[in-house]
Amino acid sequence: MVRKIALEEHFLDPATEPYWRPTMVDVAPQKTAQLYSCLTDFGEQRLQMMEKFGIARAVLAIGASVVDMPRISAFDGAQDTAQLRRWLRRYHSAHVNEAAMLRVWLDAARQDPALRAETAPLLDWGRRRMSAYLEPRGFGDVDSEALVLVALLGVFGSRRRPAPEIDAAAHIIERGLLALDPVGMEHQ
Repeated sequence: MVRKIALEEHFLDPATEPYWRPTMVDVAPQKTAQLYSCLTDFGEQRLQMMEKFGIARAVLAIGASVVDMPRISAFDGAQDTAQLRRWLRRYHSAHVNEAAMLRVWLDAARQDPALRAETAPLLDWGRRRMSAYLEPRGFGDVDSEALVLVALLGVFGSRRRPAPEIDAAAHIIERGLLALDPVGMEHQ
């Protein structure tokens, strides 16, 4: 069997379920539940499906790591800033490992209008996800600042970064985008 590469396709961010669910009204409830389970799984079930269908590599880690981003409402101290930094390290690792694949995909989308039209909703998913992440702050222009966060994470993940640069990116997110004052807080 020819081994395939899947580019972050066929997954569902659980936060988008309210938008997805109405598209399933004509699908039997059991099948809808099965699809939801498959689409929202980023672990063992997905690996088994990849094996079954000959997928050698799937660019899913970035989507999975974005879904795992810690919620702002939880930020109230050193433990929570440490949680943000742990997430940032996981995101960085996932993004660096998939960066070449993503560049090929984005370059192809820039050159092919049909692929660009198909890709736009996937790319916008990241911006919408960041907007939803920033919304609980209750200040600023969430949509514009979501673009800043997407750009920061994109550049940040473009190559391997040493620990001080990961801390610097976390500091920018904490102070600049979340208005947290981590001074005096312990960082892991």
